[in-house]
Amino acid sequence: MKLTQYHQIMKTKILLLAIVLCFTLPGVKVSANSDGSPAIKVEKAQKEMSLKSLAHTLQLQYQSSQAKENTGETVITADSRTAAEQHLFLLANGISAAEDQDVADWRITIGRDIYVPVINSKNPFAAQIASAGLSAGSLAKICRGEPVYAPNGDPVQFHFYCSALPDEVSILANFLQINPQDIPASVQTTELLQKIENDPMSLGFVKLSTVSAAMEQNQQLAFQFAPIDRNGNGKIDHTENFYGSVQDIERAAWLGKFPRQLTNPYFLATQGEPSEEQIEFVLFAQQQGQLVMQQAGIGMLPPIELKSNVGKLINNPPTVVNPGFSFDWIRILFPVAGLLLILLLLGSIYLNRNAKPAVHAPSALISDPMFEDKKLEAPAGLLYDRTHTWTLMQREGLVKIGIADFLLHITGSFSKIKAREIGQEIQKGEQIVSLWQNGKELVLYAPVSGIIKSVNMKLLHDVSALSHSPYSEGWIYEIEPTNWAIENRLMMMVDAYRTWIRSEFVRLRDFFATNQQKISNPQLVMQDGGEMKKAVLRECGPEVWENFQTNFINPSR
Repeated sequence: MKLTQYHQIMKTKILLLAIVLCFTLPGVKVSANSDGSPAIKVEKAQKEMSLKSLAHTLQLQYQSSQAKENTGETVITADSRTAAEQHLFLLANGISAAEDQDVADWRITIGRDIYVPVINSKNPFAAQIASAGLSAGSLAKICRGEPVYAPNGDPVQFHFYCSALPDEVSILANFLQINPQDIPASVQTTELLQKIENDPMSLGFVKLSTVSAAMEQNQQLAFQFAPIDRNGNGKIDHTENFYGSVQDIERAAWLGKFPRQLTNPYFLATQGEPSEEQIEFVLFAQQQGQLVMQQAGIGMLPPIELKSNVGKLINNPPTVVNPGFSFDWIRILFPVAGLLLILLLLGSIYLNRNAKPAVHAPSALISDPMFEDKKLEAPAGLLYDRTHTWTLMQREGLVKIGIADFLLHITGSFSKIKAREIGQEIQKGEQIVSLWQNGKELVLYAPVSGIIKSVNMKLLHDVSALSHSPYSEGWIYEIEPTNWAIENRLMMMVDAYRTWIRSEFVRLRDFFATNQQKISNPQLVMQDGGEMKKAVLRECGPEVWENFQTNFINPSR
């Protein structure tokens, strides 16, 4: 079979799969009729507030807000693009990025239901539950009507309550890993909290937005959140301790600390990049549209997430859900490789012609044993970015940022570091730190977005820790992330990082091969036998450093 035929068959299969998914996933298409009036097509809706009604309300509220300024233009105008590209999909029911990547290339969250366990505050074990939490296994037993055991060994019988809505029962059964039929007869959402308040031995799963609304009306409610012991170690660790308020739980769900199985996000999504009209609608949903979500009984997004979303829509290009290299890179791979080969050959010929008899011209760079994967320091547990930086999510929700050991092996130690100030907000891809070595400078870029909460002041006075302890004492920033849920998926764990770094070795050899003429004494860069020395850039002048910045570090490379 010819390659073109294979590609055509694969495209056809992908198209058919996308069509099938479009008609099976719960969603709403927001589009325009031929007369310009709004039209909504419901594909599936099994929720108390149907997606059709929610989409219709959002669209009407959007038109009402726009009428004050521009005589009421429609949400999306008809244009020459395909019908699929004209649609904004309203997706829900916990669709993950992996599941909807064939339906929507781009998406953004506009609301999130969170289902949280609640107990009566007069429960005799309330204090113990608050400190030790309840594991998923214990919650499953309570749900099935089985007793759990107190520290003294006595059996304790709870009374379990949850919503009668099928979707919510399904979400709960998935988290507890039990059959939906094992969940006892449930009650109406409006009666849930009342049942829990009237029964000291009750435990129920309630929508966080329902709890929030009840708290706003009455601050003396007789119930409290029951923390979930996710790792089953019998205590609520620091990373699990966020059940003190509704706002803390919302923020934990955004950061991925709260069990994802107990969340039901709502997205606006589209195939391809959104148009300007679609972005305007999404901005509305992130701002005034949050009241529509609240009135529909859907959890609003925390302010920090809304700020991050709006900032990305206004200041940055849209983030594609399924990141990676596009097929176009393959088309330029061979020409680029051919060009590099020609440069290497020309460089070799030039050096051979001008070499003195007693001195052997350096050949193409050979991998230094010190750069072997087994000798490269890259601790597990960190996330590594293509900016040659690393990140670490800490228990308190702050992310540490530092420089990867690989880059420090190339540059050698620095004499000065210039960092951003505490309180400044940074966006992924922005310049975040300047590193100086005897008047030569390198600038590194942010691997994630966030607000700087702490700077390693020791580095500002003694930068040596950056070289001898890059993953502990040599950290640079602690930031409060503003888009962690998406950006952490763009980074690499240690195994993927070690694989990627091998391609960086190739780039590094190519870089020095094409810059040999700018190095005054190539022998200082090479060891005997043509192997690269440690800290090779230390022996290079400012021009080579500038080229290294442009061709090896900058995100636009």
